[in-house]
Amino acid sequence: MDSSFASLEKGENQIHGGLVLPTNPSDRAPIAISDGWELYIEKRSIPIHLGGLKPTSIVKYHQHKNRFVAHCKKVGVQDWQSVTQDVLEVYATAIDGSLAPITIHDDLTMEISVSNWLIKKKLIPYDCKINWKLQKPPGAERYCYERDEVSEMLQYTTAFRKNRWLYPTILLLSHTGMRIGEAINFKWPDVDLKREVVHVRDESFMKQDKLVAERRMVKDKESRIIPIHAVLMKYLSACKDKTGHVLTGDRGGKLNYNHCLDAFKNKVIKPLTKQFPTADGKLGFKDGRFHSFRHFFVSECFEAGIPECHIKDWVGHSDSKIVELYRHIRSESAKANMQLGKFGTAETV
Repeated sequence: MDSSFASLEKGENQIHGGLVLPTNPSDRAPIAISDGWELYIEKRSIPIHLGGLKPTSIVKYHQHKNRFVAHCKKVGVQDWQSVTQDVLEVYATAIDGSLAPITIHDDLTMEISVSNWLIKKKLIPYDCKINWKLQKPPGAERYCYERDEVSEMLQYTTAFRKNRWLYPTILLLSHTGMRIGEAINFKWPDVDLKREVVHVRDESFMKQDKLVAERRMVKDKESRIIPIHAVLMKYLSACKDKTGHVLTGDRGGKLNYNHCLDAFKNKVIKPLTKQFPTADGKLGFKDGRFHSFRHFFVSECFEAGIPECHIKDWVGHSDSKIVELYRHIRSESAKANMQLGKFGTAETV
């Protein structure tokens, strides 16, 4: 049993997170919105190997918290006992337009999770339970690049003198299906040119080495192996410096996540938008981001006739339904294997 809540079984008042709470939820003073969130985040901040969250996830939790706390303060909702489906619907309406649909969905999901957790820990009465089953936006509204778009992006970034890292980043993402965070942390020891595979390593459960600044973590907390496509193999084999990170900034340092996103959007997507126009009200090239390469990779693999079990292993998803979200089958016939020759490639190294 969680020792933080052992006092509940003894009929004692609970002291947790600086709050003194009577055993019976109905006898307690209302829990403020911010206090409830802090208790929830505290509980989820335990070590990774004990089921805790990654540091990046904790940051996102604080973002969810700050948005909801600010809204509740504005509309006069002071405590979790007052949070109902109606309150959440008003909140969703307030942030609609300023946030993407998937972000709004995640916000609402988090508020319901916090409320349910407070109920489970008997910190608020059971009748506060919110029975609202949210529908996730279909496909999460992510754009999938076409082959000519990927080819043009590769050709366009080949000549870059500044932000030279964009070419190998696009090449790596489009030919492995890695997430941008995984690519940024990708190191040369993860590249096995002899076996022609790359390793996406998760170090969540490894003992922290004092010489290692931070663990590398994968979303699903499982390492995976991806075969190297011929075009990517040509690039990796030609690289002279095979130490440290595979992708580095112009000065040789590790790439910064936010800088990568901004540079890709402003230096690649915006300049090429006129070449790949998008109809009004439609999802198109202008909406493409790094994650769109993941969709592209899965789509190309399906068209190549690669078994779904292999694709799931390569992108790190055990659920077929998740892979289906990435699948964007085009009208062309499927090819025989991974070596398509048209894998959104430019032969430039």
